[in-house]
Formats: sequence, C-alpha cells, structure tokens
Amino acid sequence: MAKRPCKLVLPLEDLDADTIREIMVRLPVKSLLRFKCVSNEWNTLIRQPDFIACHLNRAISESKEEKGHVFIFQDRIGKFYCIKYFEGSSADEGRVVIREPRWRPGFLRVRSCCDGLLLLTLQAPRRPTSALVWNPAISEFIDIPAPPSAHNPTAIWGMGYDALGHDYKVVRAPSEYKDPSRQAEVFSLKTKVWKTIDYPGGCWYYISMKKPVTANRNPHWIASIWGRDDRVVLCFDASEEKFVEVCTPAEAKSDCVRNFGIIHIFSVKGCLGMSTCSKWKVSIWLMKEYGVHESWEKLYTIQIQPWNRIYVLHRPVGITESGSVLFNHPEEVLGLYDVEGEFARNTFDRGEISLGGEVELIPYFQSLVSPKFAN
Repeated sequence: MAKRPCKLVLPLEDLDADTIREIMVRLPVKSLLRFKCVSNEWNTLIRQPDFIACHLNRAISESKEEKGHVFIFQDRIGKFYCIKYFEGSSADEGRVVIREPRWRPGFLRVRSCCDGLLLLTLQAPRRPTSALVWNPAISEFIDIPAPPSAHNPTAIWGMGYDALGHDYKVVRAPSEYKDPSRQAEVFSLKTKVWKTIDYPGGCWYYISMKKPVTANRNPHWIASIWGRDDRVVLCFDASEEKFVEVCTPAEAKSDCVRNFGIIHIFSVKGCLGMSTCSKWKVSIWLMKEYGVHESWEKLYTIQIQPWNRIYVLHRPVGITESGSVLFNHPEEVLGLYDVEGEFARNTFDRGEISLGGEVELIPYFQSLVSPKFAN
C-alpha cells in the first residue's frame, strides 16, 4: 500500500506576527470577517488601515490577473445580484443574491463602483435624491448628506479614489446642455464636506450614460460638447478634483463621427476600453497603459451579421482567455461572441430574475474598505 504524503502542520503559536499577516492578506473577505472572532489580536490586525490597504492592493492585482469575470447588477425591481463567469461555464452557476442595506424606503439604484464600494442613490416619491456609499462584502454603508445645490433629477453621479489624500470622493454633475451652472459638486468621505468645482474650460457637456465606467480607479463617461460634432471620454480625477478629457484613438472617433456610429466605453481588468459601431462593423479597442495615447490597440473588428447583432451592438464587458468577447445585453444580461468561430450565444439563464429595461453589468471585486473610515 502506498504511503500517504506527510503534511507539515505548524501550531499557530509557532507562527510569528509577520507570517500570520502574510497569510491573512491573501485570504478572501468572507474568511477574514470570520477570523475577527478568533482573538482580539486578529480583530485588531484585520481592522488596521495598512492591512486593509495591503489587502486591497492585492485584490486589485488579482482582479487583473483572474481568468474569470465578476459583475454586480440590479434587476427591474431593484434586487442586487453578483455573477461570476469563467470560460466554458454558465454565468448563472455563480449567481449570488446580495442583501441590500436597510436604509430609507425607496428604490436604491447603483450609480458607480470603486474598490468594492458601491455608490447608490435613493429615489423616493416627492423627495430629493439622496445617496449612500455601501460595501456589500462587509455590510457597511455611510449616508451622504444632500448636496448644497438644488435637486437635479438628471444629474450624473460617480465615485473615485484620491491616491494623494487617501480618500474616496463622490461627484455629482449636470448632464444636460440646458443646465446653466456648468459646475459640479464633490463630496469627500474623509472630511464629510461638499465643494463646488467647474467643468473644464466652462464647457457645456451632455452625458447620456447613467453609470460611469471605472478605470484607473476613477469614473469615466462618454460626453458630447455643445458646438462640437465629436464625442469625448470624460474622466473625473478624484485626486485633482477636476474633469479631464481622456485621449482616444483618432481612427475610432473619425470613423464613428463620419458614419453616425455608436460609442461605448468599458473596463476590462482595470484597463479602459472602447467599442465603436459604424455601418456593418464593430471595432473594439483597449488602452493597455492608462493615459498613454500610443497604447490604444485595436483588438477586433467584428462584422455585424443577423446571428450576432443581438449581442455585438451592445457594450463589451470582458474578454476571455481564448479571446472571445463578453457583451452586456439589456435583456439576456450576458452574451458571448466567439471571434474565431464567429458565433454568438447567451451565457446566462435569467430564471426568476425580473428583467426589464436596461440591465447594466458592473465589474466588481470584494474588499475590506469601510466607507465609514475611507482607508
């Protein structure tokens, strides 16, 4: 009979504090929350800001290297879901229902996501829109006080990370040309104070995107500018507290403007991506190094056919290991297009999920970051 391999097990008391820390920083959030109950020392360690920051940096790196894709979304009645897609599987196999925070009565709507934190707004009859920042992994949220300006139901919301001040900031800005203010408001989770900033150059922007795309830990939108024919990618830089236009591939912009095409932006493993749909083709671009114009690379050009148009006309949300493209379809939720085989299929069985209108998938990973302390 073959002997079983001997496993070396060290008693916990034989491990020094640095070794325990190195082990624990590699563990998932769910395990760490349980380990808080082991001892006061472990509870203190897991709550330390430098441990949370180290765990977050590791989670960001792993999210870029993971083979699968994790998304969070809401159904028509506001219920939250988290789904995982791994190549060769169905996304509904990893579907998890997330219990929403117990807050005020009304419809909670996801506006933005950054480092595992979700920015939600509450829409209630005859009340101004209010907001909160929520970490569903640790079940903590913080109430955002109402902005000083008047209620604006068409305003866009976003959230980004201030790397200089180690702070998370919420931004609310007008989305329509007719808004005369041309100003936005910024709320700091650290200081709990709103401040007013100007749009760049005093431009009038029109932003039709309801939810921004997070890349480089900051929110991005597609925007049109009054008096200009083209569209731009607008980013809110949380560190500088200002809006900046992000460089985009000239070929993509000119082709889309010339043919009255559609532009989507998306985030894949932390990189900013863009898809343009014009005439009978969809082009998919990826910025390999954020902020470097020369790093834009065209990955695919997909010819629109009757069997794939239901998916490829919508926003990409991921690229698999084999090079297939995941698309966010408003009714089917998640569709896949095999570039080599040139076929498309649905990867999600919606089952009891109540769909209707636009279902938007948001890339997501869990973190220990508390909205109450803004680590």
